[in-house]
Amino acid sequence: MSQVLAEVEALADRYAPIVDVPSPAMMDQVRRNLSLRVGLLQEFGAATAEEVAQMAGSTARKRSTTVENWRRVHKVIAVRWHDQTLVPGFQFLSDGQPDPNLRQVIELLHKQGFGDWEVALWWIIPSPALAATRPVDLLLRLRSQGKEEAEEGRDALLRAASRPKDWF
Repeated sequence: MSQVLAEVEALADRYAPIVDVPSPAMMDQVRRNLSLRVGLLQEFGAATAEEVAQMAGSTARKRSTTVENWRRVHKVIAVRWHDQTLVPGFQFLSDGQPDPNLRQVIELLHKQGFGDWEVALWWIIPSPALAATRPVDLLLRLRSQGKEEAEEGRDALLRAASRPKDWF
């Protein structure tokens, strides 16, 4: 019996595919990241490119054009989720347009090398530069503040976005 087991083991070793085996630490990070992604989508919802075009009143034939154009000029951040492009909902004003307070922050984060999901998640992770407040909470408050307070809030968001990438 031990001869058969030895042969099975030898064949299993010989024919087993070469795969990258992630470390436990890597898998923990993947779980945390996935949890944050799910949390973001559940808390704020998201719109597909078609839905964004409709909200914005776009008449473009190619419905994804609106999101593509807004992404290119840093008006919104869009992420890939299950083979589709989604725009997290916290970015939209009540008229379906992107919040103008996003642009400079998104641009700054991209210049620092953040990927799309990293930028999206940056908004929901409490920031030491904002007294442990989530940037998204400050962004949402800016919409109901006066001009001077809103400017201070935008400046605070930019300072927080300027911090080194030490949270991911």
